[in-house]
Amino acid sequence: MIAERFRIRLQVKQYLNKNTFLIGGYEQEWDLRNQNIGSPNGKPLQSIFYGMGYDIKPGLSLEAMMQNTINDPGFSPLGLEGASSIFRLNSKFKF
Repeated sequence: MIAERFRIRLQVKQYLNKNTFLIGGYEQEWDLRNQNIGSPNGKPLQSIFYGMGYDIKPGLSLEAMMQNTINDPGFSPLGLEGASSIFRLNSKFKF
């Protein structure tokens, strides 16, 4: 599968205590190849996301979130054809 995607995310993070935090935000994703046609799809995939995270140690965190699509631009997130809700489990390493 060949895909070129461009993604912009606006995220809010609110700490509940020293290590636990809530996250939420809005994301837009463009399919630059437009299903291998070669010209970018002008309509972005829009979604909202929300979840929780935990700082395991300084510089390392774990996040669990739900992501729900708002519109149907004719493509889905990579590997998730037809899914409107996605569960994501992320780890982040800061250096």
